[in-house]
Amino acid sequence: MLYLTLIPASKTLLPPLFTLLIGSGLMSLAWSMVKTVQQGINHLKKLHQVPCDRCVFHTGSYLLKCTVHPSKAFTEDSIGCLDYEPTCHRISPCSQAGQRKGKL
Repeated sequence: MLYLTLIPASKTLLPPLFTLLIGSGLMSLAWSMVKTVQQGINHLKKLHQVPCDRCVFHTGSYLLKCTVHPSKAFTEDSIGCLDYEPTCHRISPCSQAGQRKGKL
């Protein structure tokens, strides 16, 4: 008991305070990492809504990506594009360009 009275209070309080400080710093770091990953996932979900690669006006060239709105092509501004027309691929039944008449 005599030993406890001889130890200054600063030496007995510092280790628990440092432990709490380091623990709260690690928790804050983990929380910010989780929030950053969630924001990245939400941003990717939004970018997957861009319809430009499935549009008729998409040229496939990196010089001119869209013939109607070249400045908005493949950006978040093109998500609600009023000029969007879905493409009909040659494999789908809506395309008749690649088929000859009379052949099955």
